[in-house]
Amino acid sequence: MYSPLTNNTGIENRVGIVLLNWNNSLETISCIDQIRKININNTPLIVVVDNASQDPYLEKLQEEESIHLIKLNMNRGFSAGINIGIRWLLLQGCQYILVLNSDVTLSPDFLSQLLSVMDDDKDKKIGIISPKIRYFSPSNQIWFAGGKFHFPRILGEMVGIGEVDNGQYDKMRSIDFVTGCCMLIRSEVFDHVGFFDEQFFFYHEDVDFCLRTLKAGYQIWIYPQAIIWHNVSSSTREIPYRRAYLYVSGRWVFFRKHIRGFRWIPVMLWEIIRYLREIFSALIRWDITYIQVYNQAVIDGFRGKIDTLKTNH
Repeated sequence: MYSPLTNNTGIENRVGIVLLNWNNSLETISCIDQIRKININNTPLIVVVDNASQDPYLEKLQEEESIHLIKLNMNRGFSAGINIGIRWLLLQGCQYILVLNSDVTLSPDFLSQLLSVMDDDKDKKIGIISPKIRYFSPSNQIWFAGGKFHFPRILGEMVGIGEVDNGQYDKMRSIDFVTGCCMLIRSEVFDHVGFFDEQFFFYHEDVDFCLRTLKAGYQIWIYPQAIIWHNVSSSTREIPYRRAYLYVSGRWVFFRKHIRGFRWIPVMLWEIIRYLREIFSALIRWDITYIQVYNQAVIDGFRGKIDTLKTNH
């Protein structure tokens, strides 16, 4: 297991936060500013992994103090980028790793609330915990209030998505998965589960990691009293075909990895229906490019080889 170490100030590196940057340097800087204002006893370590960004504000990000910036020479995707940051934080002896999207608005107490739950778990059964996540706009609408698997496909639903938050999901409880938008992970989990699967370039890597965490005997919890807000899919909103390719191809990589035996029959039937629905909808819009992208994503994902060259389209 990773034992806590101390940095050169002699302060225990209790929490490490990993942010991934890809052409959104101003957004990442804003997130760093928010992290500095959260209420926590020990200042967290912040590592930013840059996926070969080319935005004009990268130089400003490089000037940020009190962060560790790791610049990659190519866009390696979410899983690989996050893994690099996690490994660096573990080498610093962090007890907890917070994987966090940059496109969030943070409440000052969310991290101390999550840590309190983890610290109270003396048997260390909880491996991962998440806050409740609302949409950035409208800010009272739920984006994530828990994750639930649906078998045989496993890929599940985000509980409460789109609902106005009236406290209907405010009970702390165990769930099936959390999203990579915000997940606080015990360092020991990486000893038993490994890291994020780099077969997934973007999408589904968080669900895969959570499923492996459950299989390793850990629990996954949500603490709804801790709240953050998410500006959903800001990194892919301007390139919808890229988003569609990554989502669909990742979906099939997930199926190849986790679906076995007779479970393939209902999964294939469901996916054929889904495929026909998507193609029919695209034909109505006369969006031939979407049909081509969707078909290629299914083929590549089924082969288990996501073409990262397509991720800039």
